[in-house]
Amino acid sequence: NFNLKNFIHDEKSISPEFLTWFIGFVEGDGSFQKNGTLKITQSSTDIQILYRVKTTMGFGTVRIQDSKSKTHR
Repeated sequence: NFNLKNFIHDEKSISPEFLTWFIGFVEGDGSFQKNGTLKITQSSTDIQILYRVKTTMGFGTVRIQDSKSKTHR
């Protein structure tokens, strides 16, 4: 089972407002894989959102998912 607290390096530095936004964002643009991995797909034009999540949460990798459809994950 995925537990966000297991991944966050400094949960006290993350605001409740960000976490509330993040939950909604993941519900709309994310998916949990069978191996417990969280993947969020976003249009490449909005890639700054993925980098913001990575920086704020303190973990993750931003990669091209599909260059033809211009998406990152």
